[in-house]
Amino acid sequence: MSPAMAPLPLAGTRVLVVGTGKPGVATAAHARAAGAEVTLSGRSGPQLAAATLSLPGVTPAAADPEDPDQAVELLERLQPLDHVAVLAGGAPLDGRGFWGSLHGAIEALGRNAAFELAPLRVNTVSPGGVDVSPMSRQPVDHPGQRADVASMVVSLMAVPGVTGTVVDVDGGEYLGGFE
Repeated sequence: MSPAMAPLPLAGTRVLVVGTGKPGVATAAHARAAGAEVTLSGRSGPQLAAATLSLPGVTPAAADPEDPDQAVELLERLQPLDHVAVLAGGAPLDGRGFWGSLHGAIEALGRNAAFELAPLRVNTVSPGGVDVSPMSRQPVDHPGQRADVASMVVSLMAVPGVTGTVVDVDGGEYLGGFE
């Protein structure tokens, strides 16, 4: 089968993307392009409406992910779901200690959730600086882009044998250290 005729990796799946910022919108677009039926959720009605206008075939669903009742209602309404991607905007460059600790906790949560929720798969994507210039000691001269993060999220959805992993999408930022 030629690459042009290859089946879409997420064809026939249902995906909920939580987050109407740039990473969420990019992930929704990538999942839709991969063949998924996509619902994009966020707490801001106007921001959600604007985001879904740019995403043909993506269904909006307003809900506050920090409100347990709204989150449960949304998940119950959308069942069955194959994948849920929760995304937030990039962390600021100042205050790295706080954000580094927070990201470490999220990675640990992802690994534990993969164990406790099995056979449900849980993975964590750890983006470096997104839409910023590469650091001088970064081994790859490619500034992080939200499309890179979205592509990795969708790739993890498409590979059924991956769970409990953390993938750094940072151009080697972690290897190069901070300036």
